[in-house]
Amino acid sequence: MNYELKSMKFLYTIFHSNKVFINRKHVIKYLCLYLLNENINFMANWDEIPEIELYADGAAEPNPGRGGFGVIMSYKGKQKEFSQGYTLTTNNRMELMGVIFGLQRLKTKSNVHVYTDSKYVADGINKGWAQKWKSKNWHITKNKIALNYDLWERLLMLIEEQNSVTFHWIKGHNAHPENERCDKLATLALKSENLLEDEGYINSKKNN
Repeated sequence: MNYELKSMKFLYTIFHSNKVFINRKHVIKYLCLYLLNENINFMANWDEIPEIELYADGAAEPNPGRGGFGVIMSYKGKQKEFSQGYTLTTNNRMELMGVIFGLQRLKTKSNVHVYTDSKYVADGINKGWAQKWKSKNWHITKNKIALNYDLWERLLMLIEEQNSVTFHWIKGHNAHPENERCDKLATLALKSENLLEDEGYINSKKNN
């Protein structure tokens, strides 16, 4: 018998008993005790954390030039694909934006495994580069700002919103099905007519 049926059984029992319940909290307290006594691990059902696989790839032709990213998100064997193209950007920005886009799609705190063929992205997180840049107000040196700090800042914020995010580097163009598909999605996106402006990149060029 599941915990919903157990709860109904409990409510039926108390309404046909002589117990006096002072308020709602009193009822909830006895309900919890009842369920625990019935050896029901109901918290496991309520607190189940989704396990998400996020595959992302980016491209720019030329670099800088038209760009795009491709994303595949997988949950319990079901996959969804996403892509977007930009008028002027860089390969590294598209790699970052693919991961950012995927994390932004999540509505529930999850355990996320990110798969990328970009050493720039994977090492930036796994080796602590991004956190180090952030701690220095995004300065690599006194007079040099970290490239793409606007995206690194967004990525770090999104990572903090999840239960856990683990980055895995995979070799590109090595017959990995999801990676190959993301690469194709990114290429199709940059060649499409539905292109957006990468305002962060454009603004960075104006300020230099």
